[in-house]
Amino acid sequence: MPMVPYPVNQAATPAFDTRFHRQEVSMPTIPDDGRWFRACSVEDVSDDVAKKVEIEGFPAIAIFKIADGFHAIADLCTHGAASLSEGLVENGIVECPFHSGTFDIRTGDAQTFPCTEPVSTYPIRVEAAAIFVRLDIDSPAKAQASP
Repeated sequence: MPMVPYPVNQAATPAFDTRFHRQEVSMPTIPDDGRWFRACSVEDVSDDVAKKVEIEGFPAIAIFKIADGFHAIADLCTHGAASLSEGLVENGIVECPFHSGTFDIRTGDAQTFPCTEPVSTYPIRVEAAAIFVRLDIDSPAKAQASP
């Protein structure tokens, strides 16, 4: 029996030989519906420091690791053309590097002037040490209500 490069259903294989069976690998279970994208590895995101991620066809996003887990927001500040992934992160708040306005990383809500409009937030799933982000959502209200 030749070596099988994928897990085999032992019940359906009459002459199953365990010497040639490879160990099963945990694969991500994210549904392939075209909305979830692999953004980066869990190891790529440090505590209280943003990771800028660019996925072709979508605006850049910033991924954060804070006390309660991973969060993703639009990388572009709603007040000016600044990258929020370059901002200071403290207590779940990111500060825009241009004008010091701040946003809540969990909700996207603008916290301090001159920022008044929220940034979009995006659902995240972590599977098999990879961070997946759902990018079909284009408004903060939709992102927070998504399953």
